Amino acid sequence: MGFKAGGVDITPQGSEYPALMRALSASGAARAVGEDAAIAAELAPYAAQLDTFRHAPIGATAAENLVRGSATDPGPVIADAYRAAVPGARAALLMPGNVRADLFQGVLTLGQIMGVLPFGNTLVALELTGEQLKSALEDAAEFKLKVRPADTLDMRRVTVLH
Repeated sequence: MGFKAGGVDITPQGSEYPALMRALSASGAARAVGEDAAIAAELAPYAAQLDTFRHAPIGATAAENLVRGSATDPGPVIADAYRAAVPGARAALLMPGNVRADLFQGVLTLGQIMGVLPFGNTLVALELTGEQLKSALEDAAEFKLKVRPADTLDMRRVTVLH
């Protein structure tokens, strides 16, 4: 039994685990229970299917680590894939909050992609004027500067369309 907290794996073997479990139990918000062997046995065939699905390669390889919030953020790759999925599209916008995991160099799997984009989003195509697109980009930049003023806009992540 283990879980993730703030991007850190918390496992029974970790030094933080006992203190976290004591605090959780003391809070009254939840309680930890051991694994039920009978239920685990019932779920084993499904867990095996899920494991097979998660490890299935998608036929693509990441040439480098794609790390959220860096110059190699996976967002532009996702936006390019969205744009490629709509014939004739000249731009694609992506809400950064939807990108939930990094992708690391090597063969990519279905499980990794599902971790990056875990939501059942729908791709929508819109016809916008240049002014509307400019306004949307300005709104996004203004919001980013208000929410995280210490961050700078990384212009390496912006594609200019002509």
